[in-house]
Amino acid sequence: MDIETSDAIESVRTDVREAESSLRTDIRQVETTLGADIRRVEATLGAEIRRVETTLGAEILRVEESLRTDMRQVETTLGDRIDDAKRHADVLFESVRVDVRIVAEGVVSIQHQVSALSTKVDSLSTKVDSLRSPGDNR
Repeated sequence: MDIETSDAIESVRTDVREAESSLRTDIRQVETTLGADIRRVEATLGAEIRRVETTLGAEILRVEESLRTDMRQVETTLGDRIDDAKRHADVLFESVRVDVRIVAEGVVSIQHQVSALSTKVDSLSTKVDSLRSPGDNR
């Protein structure tokens, strides 16, 4: 091989080494830049996730408290209505109890009257029987 060819090959080798070195440097710079970008995005997204988590947590607590308040109001309202219904039922039961007592007293009074009438009928029957002539079979 002649000197020119040898010099040309050496020159190409040098150019390849320089290109390789330059490419390695460029790759390191890209890696450094991308690494920094990834860490920045990671930090930004991490902060955003924590913000959303805090916001959602607060919203969940607000809704939970609101629901608890609503449940207490419903419980109070239902309790009041149940108490009113119990009082009304007690009034109705007492009224029915009085009505039953009145009916029972009326039945007892009617029984006494029927018994008295029965006694009178028996007495009248006996008198009628005594007034009949002994041969009368009516």
